[in-house]
Amino acid sequence: MKKSFFILLLFVVGLPVFAAGGQDAGGLDPSIKKATGYLKKKLPNDKTKLAIFSLNSSTLENYFVDELTDGLRNATKLQIVDRTQLAAIAAEMGFQTSGEVSDDDQAMLGKKAGARRIISVSITHMGNQRYRFRVRAVDVETAELYASNSFTVKDKMIEDMLKQPPPPPPPPPRTTPPPPQTTVTTTPPPSPRGDTSNPISLQANDTWVSQTMSLSEMWFTLRPSANGRLTVETDGNLDTKMEIYDGNSMLKQDDDGGSGLNAKIMIDASSGKNYRIKVWEYERKTGGNYRIRASLSQITVIDLTNNSESLSTINVNTSYKCRFATANSTVTLFLDVPSGYSSVRIYSEGSRSINGMVLNSVGMALALTKNLNEAVNHVLASNTSGGNINLRVTTTTEKKMYILLTEANDNTGEFTLTVEGIR
Repeated sequence: MKKSFFILLLFVVGLPVFAAGGQDAGGLDPSIKKATGYLKKKLPNDKTKLAIFSLNSSTLENYFVDELTDGLRNATKLQIVDRTQLAAIAAEMGFQTSGEVSDDDQAMLGKKAGARRIISVSITHMGNQRYRFRVRAVDVETAELYASNSFTVKDKMIEDMLKQPPPPPPPPPRTTPPPPQTTVTTTPPPSPRGDTSNPISLQANDTWVSQTMSLSEMWFTLRPSANGRLTVETDGNLDTKMEIYDGNSMLKQDDDGGSGLNAKIMIDASSGKNYRIKVWEYERKTGGNYRIRASLSQITVIDLTNNSESLSTINVNTSYKCRFATANSTVTLFLDVPSGYSSVRIYSEGSRSINGMVLNSVGMALALTKNLNEAVNHVLASNTSGGNINLRVTTTTEKKMYILLTEANDNTGEFTLTVEGIR
């Protein structure tokens, strides 16, 4: 989509889908009124936040946005986000005012604004004072086009507007100029923010922080305020890799453990300890925007007993401190997987040698009735760890599944069990 045409983004949760097709809507003002009435009919008349956003700032685009904004504000209860705030979001994410904006970039912009869907409007000059307005709807999670509609406007008023010069660009952010150098100094310049000597501080508060990959590798530092399960992950279109260090010792590394080609690492973190996180792009292309966030969750403790028919319920994206209370123990865990996940990764960490088997609901029913030979046909995944090797299985999700765990060497003791959902 060319940015020489303006893009109008309507961010709203639960936005209705436009019908496909095209129509002659007449002059510019009647077309805007018709678009306002159409949106009023399709949008829920509640206090949902609505954002109208233009990446370019021509006279025609500003006129269209202002008239549509006033029409919706006067006719509905929708809360319309200030356009200055939206422009700041676009600037933070590195959007420029020329070139192309892909559907993936639009989806990232929608996520940053908290939207689930994007509505974009493009204008194409067809000659003879005729212009085609096209409305496209994009899902921010998949960046897939799910609906579009278009209509034609003929109005000499548009030609007059386009003859007017566009408004001047906003002034650059104010910065404090460096003091004039009067003497030669041997003090080295400050290291760039994000390198090993000047890492970026992260907070374990589950908030996305936008970054630009401008170095061959970027470093972050994090000090948890409590003990718990620390999750650090990236988001965006870059193929990122990640490592987490305790001092100079690397604790864990990951390549594509997050969504798509993003990295994701989970560790047991200690309160007050300094962790260092290294992020870089695959093949070190060092270019593009991405986001990173850290979150800290409490670790649940489960005492695993010798009763194989007692169920403990576990959840996706959660870690559990587990303990085999007696030797030769077998335990059954129940997992109800929410919608939206393509697979589930289950793994253990610690000194225990864990054997594991994942069954669907039918197989579990057979296992509980002791028809174990028939239950084998309903195994989704299994792993026999042997001596002191942790359990690690990945399985395509079903709505409900059961995990059977045993200690391979008939020992007791603690280990950590983690369940990760993969979208």
